[in-house]
Amino acid sequence: MEYKFSLGTAGNTILPTLQVLTAKGYTITRDRTPPEDDDPLWVAVKDERRFLAETVESLLGLIAMWESRGDDWYLKPGEYEQYEHFLYL
Repeated sequence: MEYKFSLGTAGNTILPTLQVLTAKGYTITRDRTPPEDDDPLWVAVKDERRFLAETVESLLGLIAMWESRGDDWYLKPGEYEQYEHFLYL
């Protein structure tokens, strides 16, 4: 199949992702716990909510999920079956 556009995570997606997070009003930091951690987590904070992820792209994905599902983002009845479907694609 030919696609009109395709995008995947890569070194050149980090800065644009940080720009999107900043434009959404998030304060971005790195969590270096413990201090000697060589691969600290990315942290986004806004309106007393904190999101943590290993990559900025994952961070944006968590925020998008939360924006769609809210504080009650957890798995809902019937959703696990959909997950099982995706496992076997």
